[in-house]
Amino acid sequence: MPIRKSIEPQSRPQAERRLSPRRLAPAITAIAIVGVAISAGARGAQAADTVPTLNVASGCHAASIVAASQKHGRADGLNEGLRRDESSCRHEEAQAHAKLSQVWNTFSGRQRGHCVRLMSYGGSPSYVELLTCLEMGKAAAATPPMPANTKPPADG
Repeated sequence: MPIRKSIEPQSRPQAERRLSPRRLAPAITAIAIVGVAISAGARGAQAADTVPTLNVASGCHAASIVAASQKHGRADGLNEGLRRDESSCRHEEAQAHAKLSQVWNTFSGRQRGHCVRLMSYGGSPSYVELLTCLEMGKAAAATPPMPANTKPPADG
């Protein structure tokens, strides 16, 4: 016996079937996720407009522990440059923060965002490292590209 398709109207109108809550739920969820992502992106862009607040205390404390452990490490004085107590570390971080406050807007938003993201990848955040990242990025961007037919100098 052949299967016959029913030509009778279905029980619910077609418009009602299309707009059912069950059908709309995935679309509403997707819209909400996109909205949250856009909102988070806007907050990230706003954060890049000002110097971020970093907790440098843990990094300075760790530096002081390393300095104390190296204090009696070498008699030849080679580790003198590595000695850094907590107060000098905090002073250097405060100086770097002050400098960043003065020059923050001289760096592109893209470069600021990149360096701020690097601060969140692990380790102890540091204004000194943030400033170094920004300065290196600015210098790299200002360096003209090497012509295509030029070979790098040979070592030796």
